[in-house]
Amino acid sequence: MNYSLQQTNQHICETIIVLINYNKFEDTLHCLKSISRFKENKYKIVLVDNASQNKSCEKILDYLKKENIDFSNTDYDYREKSYQGIPSKLSQLNFIRSNHNGGFAYANNVAIRFVHEIMQSNGHDYWLLNTDVDCDERALKALVKARNYKANSSIGIFGSLIFDFDNRTQIQSIGGSINSFFCTSSNLTNLSDKPRIDYIIGASFYITRECFEKTGYMFEDYFLYFEETDYCFRAFRNGFGMQLVEDSIIYHKQSGSSNSKRIDIMQLRNRLLFAQRNGFSSFGVRLGLMVSVMNRLLRRQFDRVIPILKLIFTQSIS
Repeated sequence: MNYSLQQTNQHICETIIVLINYNKFEDTLHCLKSISRFKENKYKIVLVDNASQNKSCEKILDYLKKENIDFSNTDYDYREKSYQGIPSKLSQLNFIRSNHNGGFAYANNVAIRFVHEIMQSNGHDYWLLNTDVDCDERALKALVKARNYKANSSIGIFGSLIFDFDNRTQIQSIGGSINSFFCTSSNLTNLSDKPRIDYIIGASFYITRECFEKTGYMFEDYFLYFEETDYCFRAFRNGFGMQLVEDSIIYHKQSGSSNSKRIDIMQLRNRLLFAQRNGFSSFGVRLGLMVSVMNRLLRRQFDRVIPILKLIFTQSIS
């Protein structure tokens, strides 16, 4: 879509780009180099290390010093809910080291709270961006253009067109949909179908300041999976829509589906939690989980059956 006409001047502050690192400093440094190609938009970066267990912090700090990047170095204490080493103003890059890995939503909240409450630098949009991506040099420009288009004044969350990192002609995602009965999620990849998009993918999740002011922070009890879906549904209830920006392109590494028991149970548990918070049918959700039990039996994943049954019969779904 061409957004060159009917622009507004509502986006007058820098975009805050939020990056989360956990044990993958190579991806993070590549992402920072990718972002450095953005020339036409004002932005600042908040990079949170989510208690990495390797030398991520050391490697990232070495890179920032070597590249002479204007940065601040702050620590966040999970138990005290406090920041140490607070700078006098936002730097071009603000590095925050958390002493706790609280998941995706937690780390994003640590970053946004630092800007919004600690630095009291309000009026920003927030672009939550995965670090395992390569950004087209126009990715941010296209998001800001779409955000400033008059017809989009009711849009609160924008997403990028996501291509596969290794096969750059293959669309990885345009957004996601939720089955209204079973509350299962589906990744959408076909642009020509013009499907209804129920949520923006968290790999590129652009929140306007108006949407953040009404919707607030992400719920941290998801830890991983469904947090961005829940945020989109909350934003919708606050009167905001979502939009894919086809001119904003990122290339995302294919994470693949984890076969671990922990991830499997977490996804199902979070589906229940999401369904409870967003008014889905208890019968439909539980029926869908019984199908999941049958699938695990067929796969001979017997150690997962009891935990799923416990979810079905003990977790409250109104």
